[in-house]
Amino acid sequence: MNQYVNCKSGVRLLMALVMGVVLFGIVISIAQAQTTTNYPNEDGQLRLRTTLTGKYDTVVVGTGWDGVSPSATLTLEVPIEASRVISAYMYWSAIQQSTTPDPTVLLRVDGGTPNPVTASTVYGPSTWFSNYIHVAYVADVTSLITTPGEHTYTVSDYALGGGQFSYFYGFSILVVYEDLSLTQTEIHLLDGLDSVYWGFPAPRNSPSSVNCITFAPNNIKDRVMDFTIIAGGVEDTPGVLRPNNLYYVTFVSPNTPTLTTPPSAPYVQIPEPLSSADGPEVDTYENQIMVPTGDTAACFLMESVAPTPPDNLDGASFIWQVGAFRIEKEGFTAVNLQSITAVSPSTYVLLTSLVGLLFLAVPTAVVMRQRRRQV
Repeated sequence: MNQYVNCKSGVRLLMALVMGVVLFGIVISIAQAQTTTNYPNEDGQLRLRTTLTGKYDTVVVGTGWDGVSPSATLTLEVPIEASRVISAYMYWSAIQQSTTPDPTVLLRVDGGTPNPVTASTVYGPSTWFSNYIHVAYVADVTSLITTPGEHTYTVSDYALGGGQFSYFYGFSILVVYEDLSLTQTEIHLLDGLDSVYWGFPAPRNSPSSVNCITFAPNNIKDRVMDFTIIAGGVEDTPGVLRPNNLYYVTFVSPNTPTLTTPPSAPYVQIPEPLSSADGPEVDTYENQIMVPTGDTAACFLMESVAPTPPDNLDGASFIWQVGAFRIEKEGFTAVNLQSITAVSPSTYVLLTSLVGLLFLAVPTAVVMRQRRRQV
């Protein structure tokens, strides 16, 4: 009889432990949903937000907001081939006099009810010039972009503040989606606030900070890397292209090639990537580079070009806010816990804890059953 009581007590204890883990995960999730991380005075190298591995691809759209207040609208289409949306992030940025960031905006999907969206990360405010500052925002909007297809997204209600040179650069949405027809890929998503202008002192000078990613080698063939850059603030006078360049290099880590000023070989130049192509003051620039067999790293940087004769055009002044990089993997990864962590750290804690409890519960249940038979 005592053994039977001990069996029931053990089961109750196991159930209590499972419930505790579940409640712990819920508490973490709620806390994360209510927390905004702030990096005041941030200006420099982008931060790694997440690395995802799977049969994934990205789609991105941006639109300018300068001159189209009080709202701006973009149309985003997640390909119908997508089996599901993995994650979606909204980015917006501004130059303003007010030093108080406004991390909450309203987002309407297909003209529907406005949804308050609060940035999960605020970069800045950081000094730009005089009493003007830069500020950049990131919000996870996965819950609002859940199915493939075409939809419109309208942002409004940003408190910009006064000042002759205060204006909203624009906003962009970047989606990572799964397509089961694709091969296994790595996606590295970086974001932050890197101000760039040839005429300003560090850290706001040119070239930008160098942003690098590392990945597993492919020792069989060359690979294509797709990349996306989101930047704001390039256009100063409509129709006038302010000179800027993008540079990149691939190599075997950790042997990073020496960087000179201005950048030179082996860094490869891509001229004029930024031109406010997505509307006033915003670019979502997409391109591809070739990664040679065996290389395990790539670095990127951007340049505001100083005026040179005979045109003497003023170099671009801008914020580099996002760098997203996608490269095919050599082999297959069955389970990538990092991708689970990136979507929800609390989910990772919950799953790993439950797995541990299952390993503990199975042998415990067998022992209890054996003891019960002896009663």
